[in-house]
Amino acid sequence: MYPIALIFFAGDDRDAVMVDGFLAVAPRMGVERVIVAHCRVDAEQGEESPVPPDLQPHVEALRAALPDAAVETLVDECAPPDLLEATQRDIGPDLVVIGRDPCTGDRSAWGRIGHEIIRHSDVSVLVVPADWPGTVQGAVVGMDFSDQAIEALAIARRLFDEVVCLFQFNPAHRHAGSMTEAEYSQHTTEHAHETYREVVAPQVPGELPPLEVVAASRASDALVDRAGRDRFIVAGSRGLKPIAAMLLGSTAERVAGRSGAPVLVTRKKGESMGVIEGLVHR
Repeated sequence: MYPIALIFFAGDDRDAVMVDGFLAVAPRMGVERVIVAHCRVDAEQGEESPVPPDLQPHVEALRAALPDAAVETLVDECAPPDLLEATQRDIGPDLVVIGRDPCTGDRSAWGRIGHEIIRHSDVSVLVVPADWPGTVQGAVVGMDFSDQAIEALAIARRLFDEVVCLFQFNPAHRHAGSMTEAEYSQHTTEHAHETYREVVAPQVPGELPPLEVVAASRASDALVDRAGRDRFIVAGSRGLKPIAAMLLGSTAERVAGRSGAPVLVTRKKGESMGVIEGLVHR
């Protein structure tokens, strides 16, 4: 699934939690090679970049937890987005792992670097918030019946023993006079379960996880609330190019920036859409 994992280390307290989040799922990911990346932005041009001492314990922890995987370090003086671009070009990782600051209130906790990485990555990204308590009670998958959501469900089924799918609808989209709110809610719920059985079931082997249908103004809010801090969120991404993501927004990006639990944003390697394609698929 994810043979090569690229982990960006910040060199601070967030790193330990990030490693815990990665190791919670790595044994089931088929990881064969782990690249521990650190950017020394304060290094002089051409200066040798040794592995920082604070990084070595994390490297050893990864080697101990993943004895069959090759763990190597990559230290450079360039900015993380530039290192990501070079690594994607020269090595071709299948998964990028980053940490994230704690989130307070309803605002996303993206720093500049984390935001750039998730927007410029052409592969799946695992985002681990620094205040995650380290508990795992399964996963929540955002389900909108798209190919990306169905693929995210298939991945979640391989990584977690307990999975719940969540379909969100906005009651404000009800046409005035056509149905009462209760009728609209019942109709939407029944239609979602029918689509789940007819569209998703044939594409996902085995017994389907339960589907929960919730009314909320935004899918990102519903997913974050349902996951809490104990359930990973697995969200399929259409892989919007950076300019498209900036203009159109991204549910997966909003979820990853606000969740109190780790978020795996899944996307097919190398696929990305521009503004026009993004509008068509909204």
